[in-house]
This record gives sequence, C-alpha cells and structure tokens, in this order.
Amino acid sequence: MHAVRRAWMQCPFDAYYQIPSMKRLALGILAFLYAQSVSSQEQPILSDTQTLWLRGNPDAPFLEEKGMTAYNFNFNPVFAPVEAKDLEYGTKVKDKYSLFAVFRSDSEDEVTLMNLKLNGSSTKITNKGIVNETENRYSKVDTKQGIVLSYLVDRKVRGRKKSRMILENLSRPNTEEGYRNDLMELLWYDRVLGDIERRKVETYLSIKYGISLLGQVDYVDSEGHTIWDSKENAAYGSRVTGIGKDGFWGLEQKQSGNAQKDGLYLGLGEMHSSNIENTNAISDRTFLLWGDNNGTLKMEAGKKGAEHSKKMKRVWKLQRSMAAERGIPATQLVIDKAAFGLLEAEKKTGSPKKDDFVWLLIDRDGGATFDYIDAEYYMQSRDEEGKLLFDGIEWDTDKSGTDTFTFIKAPDFFVEYEVADTDCSPEEGEVAGAIIGGKAPFRIGYAAVSGDAAYEVDGRSISLQDLDAGEYAISVTDRLQQTQRDTLNVGGLKNVTVDMASEWCLGDGSEAIITPQVVNPSKEKLSFAWKKGARVLSTESQFTAFEPGDYALLVSNEQGCQKELLFRVNASEESAQRWVLYPNPAKMDEPFTIRFDLEKESDVSVGIFDFSNKLLKSEHLGKRKAFAYSEKLSTIGTFLIVVTIDGIAESAKIIIR
Repeated sequence: MHAVRRAWMQCPFDAYYQIPSMKRLALGILAFLYAQSVSSQEQPILSDTQTLWLRGNPDAPFLEEKGMTAYNFNFNPVFAPVEAKDLEYGTKVKDKYSLFAVFRSDSEDEVTLMNLKLNGSSTKITNKGIVNETENRYSKVDTKQGIVLSYLVDRKVRGRKKSRMILENLSRPNTEEGYRNDLMELLWYDRVLGDIERRKVETYLSIKYGISLLGQVDYVDSEGHTIWDSKENAAYGSRVTGIGKDGFWGLEQKQSGNAQKDGLYLGLGEMHSSNIENTNAISDRTFLLWGDNNGTLKMEAGKKGAEHSKKMKRVWKLQRSMAAERGIPATQLVIDKAAFGLLEAEKKTGSPKKDDFVWLLIDRDGGATFDYIDAEYYMQSRDEEGKLLFDGIEWDTDKSGTDTFTFIKAPDFFVEYEVADTDCSPEEGEVAGAIIGGKAPFRIGYAAVSGDAAYEVDGRSISLQDLDAGEYAISVTDRLQQTQRDTLNVGGLKNVTVDMASEWCLGDGSEAIITPQVVNPSKEKLSFAWKKGARVLSTESQFTAFEPGDYALLVSNEQGCQKELLFRVNASEESAQRWVLYPNPAKMDEPFTIRFDLEKESDVSVGIFDFSNKLLKSEHLGKRKAFAYSEKLSTIGTFLIVVTIDGIAESAKIIIR
C-alpha cells in the first residue's frame, strides 16, 4: 500500500486521483512524453510476474516514405494489429495491477485507446487522459508526440464480473500518416510494482522510445543501478535520451533521437532507417544518456570581444554507464538543419557561405561552465538532405564518465580567445587562445603600446601572460597564409580594491553576516556573486552564511574584469563566546561596549558598517586579551559590528535608537 501511495504522490500531472473510499482505491498515474512516426505481434512474457507484453515485431516488414520509416517510433516498430476488430484480453483486470503503455495519437478529438472493465465499471484510457470515477487529463503531455503511461491500481472489489481489457481504435499498417492512434508497447503485471521495479520499466521504455521521464527522476538499469542521476544532472534535465543495451529487457537501442524532435540524433557507427539495421554491438548494461540545459539552439555571435564563431546557449551533458570495461564504438551524430534553424539562415543569405561550417565541441572535463578554449573541435563531416553528419565521434575518452558538448558556426580556420584578469590587477592580464582548423605551424604576432612581439608554434594553444591593461592587436597566420586579426582589450579594476577577512565564525545566532570592504573612488558599477562550490547563493553586496564551509566572493565590473576572494566559515563553537556586545539596542550618541575575554593575547580589530556596506569606523586595537572597547553612533538604524581576532572575523548586528 505504501509503495502505491508513493507512486501516486510522484504524479507529474496537475490533476490527480481523489480517493473515493477505502474500499475502492485507484492510485498512480505517471506519464512521460514524446513521439515520432510508426507492424507487430504479441511477444513472449518477460518473467513469471508479467502476464502480458505487447510490442512491435522487429522482423516484420515496414513501409518507407521519403527515406523515413513510416511505422517506426524512434527507429522501432509499433504494435499494429492486423485484424480489423479491436483486441480483447480477458481476466487481466483485477484488484491489483500495474499497466505500462507507450502510445501516440494524431487525433484532435478524444479517442479511447484502452478500456479496462471490472465488475460493471469501466476505466477508459484515452489520448487526452484517464476517465473513471475521477478524471485525469494529461496536462503536461502532448500525445501527438507520444506518452509513456504508468498506471498502478490497488482496489477492493467484490466479485469479478466481465473482467477484460479492450484495445480500441488502434491504427493498422495501412493507416494514413497524420490520422494514427499507435500503441508502441504494453506491459501488464498482476500486482502493484514497487518504486524501483516501476523505475526499471520506465527507464527501459524511455530509452527505447526516446521518451524523457517527467520531473526529477533517476534512470536505472534492470539490476537497479543508477545510469542517470537526476540531482547530479539537474542542470541538464531537459530531453533526456539514450542508447544502450540491457539483456533483461531484450533492449539493444543502437540509435536514438528525442521525441520532442529537437533535431539531435546519435547512433553507434552509422545511423540507419531502423534500429535493427544498425549492426554495431555494445556490452550488456552499457548506456550513453544525454540531456540538455534547455538553452536556445540559435547560433549567434557574441556582443563583446572579437568572435569569429556563432555560439548557441544549449549545452548537452552525456553520461556513460558500463557494467564491463569494454569500450563503446565510435558514433555518428546527426543534426537536423531545420530544427537547428540552419535552413532559415541559409534562405536569408541565399546559400551557405563556403567558409561557414558547423562544429561539434566536446568538453571532456564536463564542468558547470563550458570550456571553449580547451574543448575538442570536430567540423561537420558531410552536409546532405537537410542533415549535417559528424562521423567517428568517440565519447568519454578520458574515462571520467561524462562529457559536455555544444555546437558553433564558424569558418574552417579561426581562433577562439578568452581574456582574463585573474586577480583584477591591471599588470597581470592574460589572453588564452585556441587555434581551430588551418595548417601548422602558426605565427603569432601581437602589438601594444609597450611594443611588438612575435613567435611561431606547432601546437594550437596561445598563452600571453603578465599583460598590462590596454588594447592588443593580435594576428594568427597558418602555413597556407590564412590570417585572422583581432583587437582584444585587457581590462582591469584599476582603482577598485576589495578586501575581506579570509575566515569567519558563525555567531551565537548561528549566522555570519559577511561584508567586504570596497574602495571604489571612480564609482564603477560592480556586481557580486557569493558562491559555495558552483552554486551562486546571493548576488547582494552583503551575504549571510548559516552553515560552515568554504565559500567564494566574485566581484565583477561591466567590462568583465573579475576578482575572486576565497573565505571559510567556521562553526559557532569555534568562536567560544570570546566577546559580547552591550547594550543592544543602544541609544543614539550614547556608548555601547564590546567586552573581550580571550584565552591569550590576540591581534584585535573592530569595524562598524552600515547596511549599504559603507565602512563608518575602523580601529586596530593591537594585541589584547581581556578588555572593553567602547564606541557610539550618531545615527538611528541597524549597523554591523565586525570583530577580527587573529585574522578570523565575527559579526553581530546592533540597533541604535
């Protein structure tokens, strides 16, 4: 009962089952989504606990139209009844059961696809929702693209009259495209599956049919091992798709594209019109899964700096899972030019420029930020029939388990640059570059106010360090005399200083209010990012920490110059009540006191800030142990007292009335 309740609570629909009574309990719909296009027969049951398994017959002939399989769904055949009458399965519907089905429907009107009858009552599964004593609409699913449905039922019913399941209105092989109601696969269990069992079935169906599971859910293989961790990959949770082999299910999905038709397809060796035609092989329980960050596919030039490539905001993360150490064969990656907006761009210009290509970029580090400088670049192999092909792509060559990848549009020879001021000092600017395409050796030349310099390299990396702030004219020429010239600006926070203690302690209230000391005489517009690991916690100029750990403050100006300050927050017990502030609240123009009781002589400083981060008073008190320090303020409001003892800062609020 508890397992079923959990399944119901994870339902991704806005609509959900209400419980009519304890005697009649129908729980659980989980629907997921997708689709594509469209032969068939009933297959043997999978295990002793599974009583019905319907799926397309991979050996049945299929029709082709314009080179595309007409009755395949993600390169797999659909279940298509040959007889004209509806299919009926008696004694399947019982008190407890689990039904998993993948189907799609082109119909705008509501059409019944499955009719579950038990003891005179009927539950209809349609292309719009589930209809019984309560109604559930597929609010987050477009069944034209397809749906994976999980329906788990636990009921108390007297008698079992007219128990049967009827499959209605399913398309036959000769049904016209655009008017189809297709069932791809159906699995039935005469019991309510547990959470992990259910997830195994859903993962199998998701990978086979290119269907992403809705919500933050993990993908698991037939032995329960996680092959896609939803929390770890939360930033790439859109359109999760995969290829892989799992012998338990008879799954050997060698090529896939997501049913949302995002234009990206990946297959072992070389893509074919159906999955069975792809003869490449991988080891059992080996998978490649990928998802994206939901960025746009449009490739555009950047708004600042010298850029010769057009980038997109969408980045994919690919994760490899292997039960054996045998490698994964090289793959072919295909992108649909229309889905990527490339055909539209070609129409505007009349034809693609001869020096304009699409490149696949793979960042083997797989970090939170895509590294364009150290990424591997692969130019399109072929351009044919509205598709771009990338041949011989190998994944996870560093054995880290993950890669991130994206695409850019660029000539066959260009240079990517990154300009950085790592510590915001105008004397220590850096320029890093990656030479893409062209023929080595390369001649690098750069000129600045301080003079000119030139050198030659056989490799493809450019590194200029210890640069003064200012403009640099940089040229790169290859052996074929192809040249790219750029003007790069090395910026710096010239007159801005940012300082802050490197260690803080949580106070008695288990919080540390942290404020940096910023001197900004030219009043540059600054932005702040307080981070713990890769996660940004706040963008305010002041930050409150509630837990110990390592943090960072990133200060940036409008030109992109940055300075990073690392600091640590210690647990409250480490401060050990070393000082006390009283009275609090205090009166305007009357003294308040900080009394110190230190275990040993320590170097002590006191700073007073208003809540706009302005430093009002600061005093270095030198080496002290047990003493009292008094101060007063002439303004009503809330202020921040920062006490630094041997380099470790603590903070407290004081109210002046």
